[in-house]
Amino acid sequence: MVDTFAQFAQEERLHSTAVTTLRGVGSVLAARWRERGIHSLFDLLCDLPFRYLDQTRITPSNELKVGDTVLIRGTVRSAGLKGTRVHLLKVLLSDAGGSFEAVFFNPYRTLTERLRPGAEVTLFGRVHREMNGMLCLQHPEICQPGPLATTLTPVYHSTSSLHQKTLRNLHDHALAQLDISPLPELLPAVHNPFGLDINEALHAAHHPPPDKARVPATLHPAWRRLCFEELVAYQVSLLLLK
Repeated sequence: MVDTFAQFAQEERLHSTAVTTLRGVGSVLAARWRERGIHSLFDLLCDLPFRYLDQTRITPSNELKVGDTVLIRGTVRSAGLKGTRVHLLKVLLSDAGGSFEAVFFNPYRTLTERLRPGAEVTLFGRVHREMNGMLCLQHPEICQPGPLATTLTPVYHSTSSLHQKTLRNLHDHALAQLDISPLPELLPAVHNPFGLDINEALHAAHHPPPDKARVPATLHPAWRRLCFEELVAYQVSLLLLK
């Protein structure tokens, strides 16, 4: 009986902790989230990504394909401003596999200084083909130096024009609270064919391993585990009403 009360107390803690307890969540953002049904940390945990980015591996330039979104690392060979009404910064880069281009629209001054010849940079963006036939990344993200990600990068529905990095940090803070106060497992093992408990499923749904990069989100075992519990809860609620 004591264990049961402890489990419900842990679950209630996440349900009763308001999102405003997270640093950076003010009244404006909290009001926007309330419109979407997000009131507590538990609601935020259930606000799953709608797609993922794969920033776990560097793609060599000789493996680039038009339409792919890739992480690529290269050395700047040349960089120059083009255009009059709309300023473009065209950058020629190379790696062991060959050469490729990156184009930045209306670049700020520090960007031009950062992309000087000889600089090594890591870019993340979608591959296009230029009129000259060269493969190009249009206005890619410049990634900070450091180790590569070990899981897929989540993309959330934006609220109040928040940057994705901020949204990821807020969701990760909610996941950290989940580690402190794990949710009780309600599905009996015999009725759980997914091999994940509720806490593992939430972590994996926000940060799936890279081998799931090409699998639709709805086919991830973590997603199927969470959907299954929601359907079971719905059926139980109908039976109770009946």
